[in-house]
Amino acid sequence: MALLRPSQGLLNLSRSLLSIFPEHLRPGCSRQLALTPSWAVQTTVAESCSNGYAMPRDPVTVGVASAGMPTILESIASGCLGGNLDEKALSSLLSLPSPVTALSILNKVTSSQDEVRNVSAFVSTAVRNAQPTPGKQELESALALMEQARHLDEKAIRELQGKSVQAACNALGILLQQQEGSVRNPSAYVCRNLQNDRRGPEDLPAAGAPYQMSMAPPRSAPPPPPVAQPNFAAGGMLPVARPLIEISPGGLEALDELLAKWRPAIDQKAWQSLMALDSHAVDILQELDQKADQIRSPSAYVQRAVGNAKAGHAPGRPRTGMHPPPPAPMGSMIPGAPPPVNLPFQAGGQGFAPVEDSPEVGNLFSDQVQAWSPSAYSRSANGNQGQANLISAPNEAFFGCENVISLLDDDAKRALDALPEELGMVSASLDEKALSALHELPPGSAVHIVRNLRKQEAQVTNASAWVCKAVGNMKRPPPPSAGAPEFAKRARV
Repeated sequence: MALLRPSQGLLNLSRSLLSIFPEHLRPGCSRQLALTPSWAVQTTVAESCSNGYAMPRDPVTVGVASAGMPTILESIASGCLGGNLDEKALSSLLSLPSPVTALSILNKVTSSQDEVRNVSAFVSTAVRNAQPTPGKQELESALALMEQARHLDEKAIRELQGKSVQAACNALGILLQQQEGSVRNPSAYVCRNLQNDRRGPEDLPAAGAPYQMSMAPPRSAPPPPPVAQPNFAAGGMLPVARPLIEISPGGLEALDELLAKWRPAIDQKAWQSLMALDSHAVDILQELDQKADQIRSPSAYVQRAVGNAKAGHAPGRPRTGMHPPPPAPMGSMIPGAPPPVNLPFQAGGQGFAPVEDSPEVGNLFSDQVQAWSPSAYSRSANGNQGQANLISAPNEAFFGCENVISLLDDDAKRALDALPEELGMVSASLDEKALSALHELPPGSAVHIVRNLRKQEAQVTNASAWVCKAVGNMKRPPPPSAGAPEFAKRARV
C-alpha cells in the first residue's frame, strides 16, 4: 500500500499541537532538548513515525517558559548588586542556613558599596565568617534593608522587633524563600507567620542545618504556675487564677470584641477599676456579657465584681481548694487604714500621707458602733485624725455599690468633687502610670498626695515617681504599734 503524504494544513496543525504540548508526543517519535542559559528551553523535534505519516525533515523549534522563578531573596540580591556579584559568590550567599544572614550581608555591601572594590570577594569573606544562626544584629540589618526596599511596612517591622530573635528570623526567612510575586502582601504574610510560630526549643534548626521552609505545627504553651498575692486579712496567700481566654489569635480577637462592646456602657471610674485588675478583668467582662439581659447597670455590676475580686472571690468560678478567710480578730491591720497621729508622711519612707488637709472618704472601719454613716465618718475624720464614726460588719454588697454616694451629705460629696480639680492642677506633670495609681486610692487619700506634691513641688524633680512612691506607701500596712485597732475593713466609694 502506498504511503499517503499529509496535506499542508495537517502539518501546520501538528506543529501547533507540538508547540503547546511538547511532552505528549506520540509513541515512536524521538525528542531532543537543547537548553539555553536563559529562562527558556529550546525544543527541537525530529520525528520518524511508524503510523504512515511522514513528518517534515526540518526540525521544529519551540520556546517553553521555565517554571523556576527567583525567590524574594534572589530578587533583592539582584536588585541591590546587579552584575557586580559573580555566580560563585551569589551561590555561596544563597546557600547560607538562614536567609536573614544573607540579607544582612547584602545590607552591609549596599551600605558600604562605595568603599568595597571587589564585591564578590567581600561577599565570599562575609559568608565564610557568618554564624550558623543569625543574632539580633543580623536581624536589625536585614530589617533595615527590607524597609529600604519597601518590602515591609512599619507595622510589620515593629512586630518583628517586638518578638524574640528566633521567632522574627523564622517568620522573615520563610517570606524570603517564597517565589517573587507569589506573596501579595509581604507585611501581612510576616505578621501571620509570627502568630503561627509557636515552636519550642526542640523545633529550632540545628547549627549548620539547612533552613526549613515549613512552619512547625502550633503547640499550646504549658499553663503558668499561679502567682501568689498577699491576703492581709487572712494572713496568707491567694493564688491568682489563669484567664479564661487563652492568648491566641482567636482569643485576642474575642477579647477585643468584648472590650469594644462594653466600653461605652461602663463609666470611667468603673472602667479604670476594672483595668487595674489582672486576669479577673476578663472573667468579669465574660460574666457581664453572659448576664447582659439581667443587668440594669453595667457600671454598678462591674464595681461590685471588682470589689469581690479584690476580696478574694473570683467572678464566675469558685477557687478550687480555697475557703473564705475566717473572721479576723479585733486589732489586726490591713492597707488603707488611716495613719496614726504621730506617723508623718515621708516620700521615700514607710509613712502614710497626712490626713489633715482633706476628709478621708471611703475607708470605713469595723468597731463597736452598731450603725454606720459615711457622711459622719467623713466629717469626723476631717476633724480628728484616725477618729471616726465606724461601722460594724458592713454588708459585702456595699463594696463598689454606686448607691452609697446617695448616702453621703454635702461635706462628704465635696471631698469626692475636690479630686478632679486637684488632679487637674498637676496632671500636666504626671504620666499615665502615676494618674492611674492615684485613681486606685480613695478620693480623700489621692487628694492628700496631690496637695502634698503641690507643697513640695520645688523640691520634687520627678513628680510621677514621687506620686507612685507615695501611693505605694499609702497601700503598705503600717508597722505594729501600741493601741492600734486589731482589724479593719476597707471599702472604696
